[in-house]
Amino acid sequence: MKETEAARAVLLEVLKALGAMRNDLIIVGGWVPDLLYPSSNHMGSLDVDLAVSPKALQTFTRRLGKKGSWSFAGGHWQGSIGTAAGQVPHI
Repeated sequence: MKETEAARAVLLEVLKALGAMRNDLIIVGGWVPDLLYPSSNHMGSLDVDLAVSPKALQTFTRRLGKKGSWSFAGGHWQGSIGTAAGQVPHI
């Protein structure tokens, strides 16, 4: 699996795990052009960037904790699902 495919798999898995929280999440970073304009042949991204509302942060970490290993470092949550990694900025 290519790195961009792995990162997309993480994005989809995270969104599936957090589906009920969709109003508290914003996709930011390199996946935005690909999601807005899927036929543009945008290269995607090698990581997953989400902004999480402060009120949903505990639920976010609890749900993702069930899917992989996540920790807070350098101002963002870092973790992995399977062999792919992602990060979520805490803003």
